[in-house]
Amino acid sequence: MREKIIDITQFFSKDLKSRSVARELLDMIINEKSTRVIINFDSVTFVTRSFMDEFYNVIFTNKNFNIELINLSPEMEAMLDAVKSTQHKSKKTSEKKVSGADLKFSTISEANKYLEALSFL
Repeated sequence: MREKIIDITQFFSKDLKSRSVARELLDMIINEKSTRVIINFDSVTFVTRSFMDEFYNVIFTNKNFNIELINLSPEMEAMLDAVKSTQHKSKKTSEKKVSGADLKFSTISEANKYLEALSFL
């Protein structure tokens, strides 16, 4: 088992703001060919929900390697917990009958596009 310790701020900013940073970190981990990775957040001062969401989905839950996080601040732990709590919930679909036909929308955006295309004369 190859182990790698990554001080995240040696490669990225102290402010982790984007999903692309998480994907770059994933690429780094894959290129190292390590099966156990310890990620040190000691010098990180800020993380966005976008970063943490991508980090959780592509790194933290990745079955190809064992991830351990160290030195997460209480705020970062809270953000990670918030992200975890929103994962894997089924998406609700709206159903509406119009002239006997069922309309199903996966997102509010789809429903809005449909409604915007209607003509009200």
